[in-house]
Amino acid sequence: MQSNFKYIVIFIIGALCIVFLVQLFWLKGLYNSIEIETEKNIFECLSIANSHELEFRMDSLDNLSGEDKPKGEISITQSVGNSDDNTEDESDSKKMIKSKQVVQSGDTIQSKEELGDEEFSLAKFESLGIMIRETMHQTFDSIIPIRLDTLHSALFEALTMKGIKSEIYKIEVVDFSKDSIMQTLDIAKNSNSPFIFDYTYDSANQRGYRVHFEPLTRTILSQMIGVLSTTVIIILILAFAFWYLIRTIFRQKTLEEMKEDFTNNMTHELKTPIAVAYSATD
Repeated sequence: MQSNFKYIVIFIIGALCIVFLVQLFWLKGLYNSIEIETEKNIFECLSIANSHELEFRMDSLDNLSGEDKPKGEISITQSVGNSDDNTEDESDSKKMIKSKQVVQSGDTIQSKEELGDEEFSLAKFESLGIMIRETMHQTFDSIIPIRLDTLHSALFEALTMKGIKSEIYKIEVVDFSKDSIMQTLDIAKNSNSPFIFDYTYDSANQRGYRVHFEPLTRTILSQMIGVLSTTVIIILILAFAFWYLIRTIFRQKTLEEMKEDFTNNMTHELKTPIAVAYSATD
């Protein structure tokens, strides 16, 4: 009986350890998934902030006085087409064209959009938007420098809407081809191991933003708080149930041993006078 009890205890402890290890493995996978999703959200937030910053500079051009405003015309045009064959008809190639033109002439800035006869897929629209933003950067960066404070405000607002609570330490404009820093905005004291995220806004010239974030651990754990709390509660309940079961079994085992000892002692004490009387009778 004692040997079987020992094996039962070992089996229960082993089963609890396996459950605990499986739970840790699952939580690690969940952490990695949330980390990847958070990085995607940061990329989207940077894209939104980049668009807001470009829009702000366009508005600032419109608000300049007549003498300070650049003269002439700024034209930005991008097109997407399915011209795999050079002999394709001109009419067919024009069907798959979408262009956006930003014109600054005189005292106004105008934005024009033209759609072809066929509808664009979402992927083509996104690709076109990226090309337009890159071309706008190549044009406006030579006229008005990048406003990192505006970028930071827009980025902070976008991150807040996405539920990302990581603090922004620093924003830099970087020339990735030379690995040189062109502009810097220090926002908070940098930590020893910040999370660094690079975002390329001009792939032709290899220029982009390098944002120093607070490590994402706090943000990811805050999103996992429900799962972590449930896991801890389940583990505590299992541990308490196991401890209570073992404690009850040990108490019953102690009572059983005491009962057996008492029975053996009483039997021995009763056998002694009976044995003497039996001997006297013989």
